[in-house]
Amino acid sequence: MSDKKLTYPKGIYANRYPDTPSFVFANIKIDCARAIQELQSCDQPYLLLQVLRSREPDDKGNVAFVAIDDFKMEGQRQRAAKGIDQAKAAVTAPPKNRPVEATFPEDDIPF
Repeated sequence: MSDKKLTYPKGIYANRYPDTPSFVFANIKIDCARAIQELQSCDQPYLLLQVLRSREPDDKGNVAFVAIDDFKMEGQRQRAAKGIDQAKAAVTAPPKNRPVEATFPEDDIPF
């Protein structure tokens, strides 16, 4: 994972305690009033969340928490589109330094 600073959503929490059954990864708790404020302040059409496992349990033994997934893909998409455009141009462009076909007089051919 990168060293970027995590952003935590207000009013949305994940809990996983040692006595949580194994088939439950985390319990999600939503404080409706705080979560609604968080969602209304969001300038994107979606708020992406991640449920992450902490390295160390908190003081109550919880090892799960919620963070906002704010990874930006736009720069990678632009670089990929540029690479695709370059590949298309390389395929459709006439080849450089194309070898000249050798021509021989008809009588020099041995067969």
